[in-house]
Amino acid sequence: FYTADVPTYAFDVAKANALLDEAGYSKGDDGKRFSLKLLPAPYFNETRQFGDYLRQALAAIGIDAQLVNNDSAAHIKAVYTDHTFDLAVGPPVFRGDPAISTTILVQSG
Repeated sequence: FYTADVPTYAFDVAKANALLDEAGYSKGDDGKRFSLKLLPAPYFNETRQFGDYLRQALAAIGIDAQLVNNDSAAHIKAVYTDHTFDLAVGPPVFRGDPAISTTILVQSG
């Protein structure tokens, strides 16, 4: 089993704001930089909760994430067929079988 060193970054709102300003995404008079469409997968509470968290975290840097809570069929169509999203949150489940996925995740650490 091979593990690569993956860099981690501190949660730094000031640095995120500075990087967005530098990239040309300055805040408007309403404090927002831009809006985006965020689709959390509807399969598990955790993906929906992470969508809520991500929306709040992005708001801290002036990004207005509009949550789109679809049912399973509409989520799959929006993400994999129509590509009508800016960010999508998916579960760590492989091959449609949670038992297999859980085994893989536990074995990999």
